Amino acid sequence: MDSQDDYLIPVYGPDDLRAFAEMLGIPELTPVLVEKLQHAAWLHEFMHQTDEWRATRRERRSALKSIQKTALALKAALEKHSTMIVDEKIDLPPLGPHVLDALASAAATAAKTIPLTGGNPKHARRLFVSDMGEIFKKATGKPLTLSRDRHGKPGGLFYEFVEAALGKLDRSTTQGLETDVRTVIRQIGKLDT
Repeated sequence: MDSQDDYLIPVYGPDDLRAFAEMLGIPELTPVLVEKLQHAAWLHEFMHQTDEWRATRRERRSALKSIQKTALALKAALEKHSTMIVDEKIDLPPLGPHVLDALASAAATAAKTIPLTGGNPKHARRLFVSDMGEIFKKATGKPLTLSRDRHGKPGGLFYEFVEAALGKLDRSTTQGLETDVRTVIRQIGKLDT
């Protein structure tokens, strides 16, 4: 019986795999590492798409502020028209001013907890960098490191490996890649100790 992965088109071709092996200073990537590399690329593509659907911090803050504003407006409307509603004997759900105050307060508090600065929490690239870290360690036996050249540009064998693998996925920006690499190095370093 064929596995589901047999129907996925490989992201990295033979030339890419040879280039990665050469970059890592090994004769060739083992079939297990090739499979892990392809899986990481497929997962990255899927996660990248779900990251695109995820609301940004600004959108989440805006939605919470709308909830707060609506709750307060509804509270004011209920207080203003409470006698009319009672006289017309309209049954309303048990939604009193105290509930609306609590809703408005909770929405305001939640909106304040969303950071105003920093990137949106996108997970695809960090997961991909983590997968590349495992592949790098298994292929080379070397620890993950990050260095800087004399101009302050990030580099090092692991960083260049990740950058090359991401480049094949048609990701033109490397903005924030250094942070993801540094985070993964710290995480994997903690696991090794």
